[in-house]
Amino acid sequence: MSDNELDLLLKEKINQIRVPKKVDKDIKSVMYKKILNRKNNYLKYVASIVIFLVVILSVIFVNIKYNKLNTDENVNNDVQVDNLYGVINVNKENNNALSYRYDIDTTDLKTIFSSLDYDVVIAKVESISYTNYDTKYYTQGGQDFVKEDYVPVRTIANVKIIKNIRGDFKVDETFTVKANGGILEYNQYMRYWNYYNMKPLDIDRIEKEYTDYINAGKEKVYISEFGENDIRLEEGKTYMMFIRKMAENEYFTNLSKNLLREYDENTGMILNNDTKEYQDINSVLY
Repeated sequence: MSDNELDLLLKEKINQIRVPKKVDKDIKSVMYKKILNRKNNYLKYVASIVIFLVVILSVIFVNIKYNKLNTDENVNNDVQVDNLYGVINVNKENNNALSYRYDIDTTDLKTIFSSLDYDVVIAKVESISYTNYDTKYYTQGGQDFVKEDYVPVRTIANVKIIKNIRGDFKVDETFTVKANGGILEYNQYMRYWNYYNMKPLDIDRIEKEYTDYINAGKEKVYISEFGENDIRLEEGKTYMMFIRKMAENEYFTNLSKNLLREYDENTGMILNNDTKEYQDINSVLY
């Protein structure tokens, strides 16, 4: 018998072998379990990939959001102490005096209003920013000079005139007004002092708190520096302001609690920052 004939005979015998039903059933059961396990392993594998991608995307989104916040040059009125930001308050004696003749926080407002040649307006704050690098305007010999320089922390407010009480401002006129005091990121805050080779009076406390924030995982620290009795301007609010024109395009206001008063456009009254009650504006000024 040739090899080919032998192969055919063996195949025929193998095909005639009958597998008992029980064994056949067991074989199918084992195969089914293997297929099911493969499916489960596949699903777990896919789920793991999905979870991994979700985590990666979440990290990317958080980093993008954080980096956007971390690149802001200015700080708005929504700055709070949280797990990313620390704000160190540096309150100093109120040095925003309009004149050496007055303690502006305690002198009767009627006296200040009648004695000082300042424009007085009702103005709405449309936007707020802060800086310690500024363009300063000077007038000398009838000519205007411009100098860019580091300055102490300043509030920069874009305002719109609601009502003119004294001066030449027109209703709906918009302009930028500056005030001493504000909020700056730590490194920006230090630029002014470093530029003039000086140190803030409480630099030891600032640096200690700055270190504490960094060690606690805070990525960015802000210094809030206002006079001890100053009122912080807020976007969207309307105030009575004392405005002084220093030079062309250079307007300053004062954040003293006595001079800067919130204004209620519905009643035409201004807020007393001590009593927290609204007063008739005419009775306060005249």
